[in-house]
Amino acid sequence: MSERPAVLKGWPDARGIDAAVAAGADVLGGAFRYPLALLKDAAIDRNVAAMAAYCTAQDVLLAPHAKTTMAPALCRRQLDAGAWGLTVATWAQAQTMWEAGFHRLVLANPLVGAGEIAWAATSAGDGEIVSFADDVDAVRRLDAGVAAAAPGACLPVLVEVGYAGGRCGVRSVAAAVELASEIAALPHLELAGVAGFEGLLAAGAEPSELARVAGYLAAIAEAAEAIAARGLFGARPPLLSAGGSSFFDLAVDALAPTARALGGRVLLRSGCYVTHDHGIYARTGPSGGRAPIAPFEPALEVWGLVLSRPEPGRAIAGVGKRDVAFDMGLPQPVAWRRGDGPVQAAPDVTTDALNDQHAHLVLAADADLRPGDLIGFGISHPCAAFDRWRSLALVDERYRLRGEIATSF
Repeated sequence: MSERPAVLKGWPDARGIDAAVAAGADVLGGAFRYPLALLKDAAIDRNVAAMAAYCTAQDVLLAPHAKTTMAPALCRRQLDAGAWGLTVATWAQAQTMWEAGFHRLVLANPLVGAGEIAWAATSAGDGEIVSFADDVDAVRRLDAGVAAAAPGACLPVLVEVGYAGGRCGVRSVAAAVELASEIAALPHLELAGVAGFEGLLAAGAEPSELARVAGYLAAIAEAAEAIAARGLFGARPPLLSAGGSSFFDLAVDALAPTARALGGRVLLRSGCYVTHDHGIYARTGPSGGRAPIAPFEPALEVWGLVLSRPEPGRAIAGVGKRDVAFDMGLPQPVAWRRGDGPVQAAPDVTTDALNDQHAHLVLAADADLRPGDLIGFGISHPCAAFDRWRSLALVDERYRLRGEIATSF
């Protein structure tokens, strides 16, 4: 940040961040403005390395979803570790990452707005912007928009395959072939492959849930095979893209054989692995033993003060909906600290409700948790936590400050 405000959420003095980093300040020493979001530097490095090693071993490409963090510094780590590009969801995210210097993007949505089409067409000469499509009229509009904005441009497009009741995407193999035929015939578009997103099909990792996910991924492969059988892919090796952070191993299993047969590549778009979590991805992700990958580690915590013990068996902490994700499970205490004592595992305490600025904690009536203690929360679903912070503290294993991670939401 070139010009810092005097007050920045979490930091004691936003204008003194550089000095605090240089001093290796103890972020749990009491001087910071709690609640405070922090990232564990070494855990992030290990997560990035684990995913890079997995992709190399499986011979697949990775375009991590930047929407998770919208933190250029973290995206740079992922690219430096070998990521093929970045994934974004909106024009604003795309332009933010483009201006940060990242010029190979997958826009994992249809390009339909006049402004975003013109921006993509005029920007693509300096890099590559791959978008999704699921509608014949929409791709005709896209082609016309590219022609008007940059007559010499040709944008790569992936046919998005969806499922009944889901989000975007064609609903049948026949519709995928029809759309691919249209894209291949348009002068300002290039048929670049097929894509989909499986992450919303299951909230757990029970065999029946994994089977449902695998069945959908097989439909993506089937669409690619049908498109190829009609000779619609051109000279460009087709991309077969899927893979959130829960089931990317299933995406590799389902798509890699078809990609190899077609001379193409699998492109994963997982984003949350960079920080992992203590909730949904810890429960559903493959790094717990389902796939040949080193375990991911939770790297994101939000720390706040215990404000009150208003009644036996209950405590109130100063962390709320404005600080943490809560759409896929409430944040749960994972550690605590009193004064300058050691950081310890959290006592037997759970979060049972969340207000805007308060967490309601349930614990034993005689639990030794006092007002003024610091308590650290593990998060479920990092995507819905990062956007609550303009700046996060990057810390070492002892919670000493190593740097700042700025976000660009």
